[in-house]
Amino acid sequence: MPLYFRPVALLLVSLACAQAVGLVTGSARAAVRSAPCHLRARPTLNTGHEPPTRTAAIADARANGGDARGRTAGPQPELAIPGDTLETLPMHVVYTLACSGAVLALVCRAAFVAPAPTALALGAALLLGDFLSSLIHWATDNYGDINTPLVGTVCAAFQGHHKAPWTITYRSFYNNVHKIAKTALPAVALGAACLPPVGAAFFAATLYTQVLAQELHRWSHCLPAQLAPWQLALQNSRLVLSRRTHLLHHAQPFDAHYAILLGVANPIPFYRWLEARVYAATGVEANCWREEKGGDDVRARALARSGAPAR
Repeated sequence: MPLYFRPVALLLVSLACAQAVGLVTGSARAAVRSAPCHLRARPTLNTGHEPPTRTAAIADARANGGDARGRTAGPQPELAIPGDTLETLPMHVVYTLACSGAVLALVCRAAFVAPAPTALALGAALLLGDFLSSLIHWATDNYGDINTPLVGTVCAAFQGHHKAPWTITYRSFYNNVHKIAKTALPAVALGAACLPPVGAAFFAATLYTQVLAQELHRWSHCLPAQLAPWQLALQNSRLVLSRRTHLLHHAQPFDAHYAILLGVANPIPFYRWLEARVYAATGVEANCWREEKGGDDVRARALARSGAPAR
């Protein structure tokens, strides 16, 4: 395969994989039955030894000819947002499929008109999308709450995720990503109307990377037994966010490894400086500065890096 077609192939495979997950887990019953993962606020890396309750559930399922991925065991889900649900509703499917179809149509149109520029645009969209996932994750982890205008529910969801990270594994594909798809859909339509084909494809693909990032985030919280072989292959090849990489974020003070699409943006030394700038301008401390374990060290490093005085 020519080198410049590889980003196109990766995005198209990602789109197909995301839809495959939706077809497998799209019903309300599947959403409720999805097995949770034992990733707490202070997790350990997977060593191949699953918790006894989880191991017993898997063994029992296999002994009876069942699928271990459909069993529930361990902590019950905890919802951080009032009115949230783990059920897959018809509108979840509509928003997700509409956004996915629109993006795929724009990518195919651009690829037909200008294949090589489209491939380069999609590669750039993946890299930019990884950075955007990191930036959004950092911002919503560290600032705002449920009462913040416009983005309060997003802030509450990310911050509540640290308290019950296994909850995301109870969600189906459609339930997990529909809010992002709903938000992105009008912007995708606007880009299609205002931009040339390659530009519209780049813009739409960049937005859609956040849909993919949310689903890959869910995968990273699943035990290997909960994922299909092709999902594990993508994780193990580092083409997408791996479980091992994301686990590094879920330890106090939650101050690093924010990227949830590919993980390639994680090494960028950016956030301590940015936290110090926000603090200097507003007096608001990042949440990771206030964590009981390690927060003081993060605060000191941020202020030392920026040269800003402590208040």
